[in-house]
Amino acid sequence: FFTRGDEVSGGTGLTWDAGSISTFAWTDIDQLLPWDSGTIRQGFPVRIIGAQDGGVAQADGLSQKDDGIAFVSSWESIDFTVPQVYASEFGRWLDMDIELRGGKVTIEVSTDAGNTWTNIVTNQALTSEWVRHKFPFDVFGETCRVKLSTSASGFSAKWLRLWLRPGGAR
Repeated sequence: FFTRGDEVSGGTGLTWDAGSISTFAWTDIDQLLPWDSGTIRQGFPVRIIGAQDGGVAQADGLSQKDDGIAFVSSWESIDFTVPQVYASEFGRWLDMDIELRGGKVTIEVSTDAGNTWTNIVTNQALTSEWVRHKFPFDVFGETCRVKLSTSASGFSAKWLRLWLRPGGAR
């Protein structure tokens, strides 16, 4: 909002650019740098993205899109484990109950700590209200991890339960 000029006292060379500011609405300022954004606070972690060509850039935590294309974000759960009382057996993971809302979601599960994934549902359409969903699947393993992926800005997950049937020798 300052421009180079010759008429500023003190020899700073800066003048107030009232013309530029008068066209700038408060909603524009809020979109550029919301006052409550965590990314502008001291000590906030900086996310860095490396490109295949060797370039490095700082991720913009205030943007939901890159050149008009929505970012796909994902969340992975902890590894759910077969209870100790069944420690000598694998688990048969059968169903997932989860409350979801907003946009679409893809759900996958892993029985090897996230090295490989089994698709449960792809681009499941959701409403803006909380809805409990039940997704059947059938995988064997000592552990089960869930991954939710979406590009919807209004997506939320509220509650998750996996159903396990112990059985089968290791």
